[in-house]
Amino acid sequence: MGPKEQAIILKSFVRILKILPGSKINLRLDVETVVIETLSAVSVCIFNRIVNSGRSVRKLFSHGYDAEFSGESQ
Repeated sequence: MGPKEQAIILKSFVRILKILPGSKINLRLDVETVVIETLSAVSVCIFNRIVNSGRSVRKLFSHGYDAEFSGESQ
């Protein structure tokens, strides 16, 4: 465990489990083995990474969209 109560997992396990930075995991002891389970937050991390990697849309010109939809040019 790190100083911020964060688990440190070997890189090979991270690749196998497809864990991303910020992913939530569940560690449990099953008899004499440690089980690492990834929680549904992984899909949220992937979605956020995809959204943040694209271009930012700051303005939406609805009139331009209407003209394009009707086949007219501006």
